[in-house]
Amino acid sequence: MERAAAVLVGVVGLVLLTAAALAWSWTGEVNDGGGVEVLALQAGAPPGPAAGPQPSAEDLMALVRPATTVPAPSTSAAPAPAGTTPAVTAAPLPVPPEVAAIVAEISGGGIRFDVGHAELDERARGLLDRLAPLLVGRPDVVVAVRGHTDSTGSDEVNRVLSAQRAQAVATYLVARGVGPAQVQAAGVGPAEPVADNATPDGRELNRRSDVVVDGGSS
Repeated sequence: MERAAAVLVGVVGLVLLTAAALAWSWTGEVNDGGGVEVLALQAGAPPGPAAGPQPSAEDLMALVRPATTVPAPSTSAAPAPAGTTPAVTAAPLPVPPEVAAIVAEISGGGIRFDVGHAELDERARGLLDRLAPLLVGRPDVVVAVRGHTDSTGSDEVNRVLSAQRAQAVATYLVARGVGPAQVQAAGVGPAEPVADNATPDGRELNRRSDVVVDGGSS
């Protein structure tokens, strides 16, 4: 009886030792590779020790770290430096059609001169009387007056005479209120004929004054 009791105690002790060993082994596996076991189970792999090096806590956290959104580059223009004013270029105003019409009439032979003279005749004064108030109302419009001669006479005489013819027109306009800065006068002598200087009619057409507006002939 005593022997049977001793055997029973021995068996119970062996069972207890085996259970303790199993418990210790299971605890070690969970502590050492618990995270890997959980991931393996989620992926459908059979449970058991993970092969290879175990990931760190930082590696596991990187799996759930939210993505960083990169802001789109701004397309707005950079602001101007403080204290500066952006440059603004204004488009030139168009020449009034009334001015263009009178200038075309003048340059078509409206202002002519007698041989050797620079005095304005009645027709010339009438045209300039119509042009002057229009220029007064548009101080931004600049006109250039060019005096001409025929080919008779010396170059020096023609140069001086053509300048006088241009100046006669400019002086008349300024006397009627046009700003001096709006009128420019120059003589070109016989260099720019509009007709044949070999005939009296051609020479008469060449003794003239033209008007140019904004750098272009009307």
